Amino acid sequence: PPRSTLFPYTTLFRSFLNTVILAEKCTGCQACKHVCPRRAIDMVEDSEGFLLPVKNSNCTDCKLCLKTCPVMNDVKKSKVLNESKVYLLRHKDEDVVNLSSSGGAFTAIVQEYDSEDCVVFGAEYENDFKVSHNYVQCIKELDKLRKSKYVQSDVKDTYAEVKDFLIAGKKVIYSGTPCQIAGLRNYLGRDYHNLLCVDLICHGVPSYKVFRKYLEFIERKYNSKVKRVTFRERKKEGKNWNSKNISILFGNGRSIVQSSTQNDYLKGYHNKLFYRRSCENCKFASIERNSDITIADCWGIEKVFKDIDVHKGYSMVVVNTEKGERIFEEVKKHQDVKQLSLNFAISSNAQFSHPTEFHKNRKVFYDNLDKMQFDKLVNKCLRRDLIKARIRKVIPKSFNEMAKRFLRRK
Repeated sequence: PPRSTLFPYTTLFRSFLNTVILAEKCTGCQACKHVCPRRAIDMVEDSEGFLLPVKNSNCTDCKLCLKTCPVMNDVKKSKVLNESKVYLLRHKDEDVVNLSSSGGAFTAIVQEYDSEDCVVFGAEYENDFKVSHNYVQCIKELDKLRKSKYVQSDVKDTYAEVKDFLIAGKKVIYSGTPCQIAGLRNYLGRDYHNLLCVDLICHGVPSYKVFRKYLEFIERKYNSKVKRVTFRERKKEGKNWNSKNISILFGNGRSIVQSSTQNDYLKGYHNKLFYRRSCENCKFASIERNSDITIADCWGIEKVFKDIDVHKGYSMVVVNTEKGERIFEEVKKHQDVKQLSLNFAISSNAQFSHPTEFHKNRKVFYDNLDKMQFDKLVNKCLRRDLIKARIRKVIPKSFNEMAKRFLRRK
């Protein structure tokens, strides 16, 4: 659509009297769209490929969208614990661990939350690797919701579907990013005893447009359509494991596995090059969660348990509410669980204390996304970072520490 029909980058909802929300803060959770009784809001891609709300001619200026927005309002949530409880978890079923990004915590939670009569919502790949939220009603179908997907998902109509299931008396688990959980809670307007919300530690979300550009690039490079993409693929490298790989299978039968320092998409992702604008101002990057349970990686766990290799598959689970605690008490009876301190959780995951700081070349990346080949653009934006990374590999860590001490004396 022409730019005049979109909310400008500087403000959204400018026409709703004097109430203003910065576009840089819109998370694209879609609560505003789904709560509108007149279907007066459409979600439209901006130039970076992110969905933003656009009002249409059905709007009567009732402002219900503004009252529901989780960025502009407090989030309605379950009764929280005085202090969140933190655990290390590894599923006892090795097959579940292998099918999961970390330790299989999500599966363990679903199994205890009455898996025989439970509806589970999460992100899955659709056609052409677009990521959207959907639901499954059988533990055997859970595989499509497993594994990390480093793309912002479209929640589609799942908020309304959740409400229908809850009213019908079904138990529901909804998993997503913190902003998606906040959007769902404010859309529902109250807590439901049969709803369990599970969020994950989110560093930031790229748009589907960026992911599609990357896929088009590698399909041209390898002269074949991509058939399967798996983030967080585990690979043994000598005596050690690495779980920060991406595995890609092509239609011609060829497959590649690349690390986060080799793969152009992962390079951009881990260097915060192409996250959504709101991620830098995320109000949900805090230890005060809106979910009942938070699932995270357990980086640095070897400092607490020296015999544990986090890359073999371990999850950090943070229990935030009384409802989450009741469920996790059952999980503890059947899984390998160790208790951790809240301080460790905060120190090992920056998003428990502050949002992600973007790469300085983010604007350069998006300004050239439609003009340059994907790999050349990423390497142009990250040139200095990649040179520094190579130097760090060559120069011993002990020399770096010695140089820092010398400079401090000076």
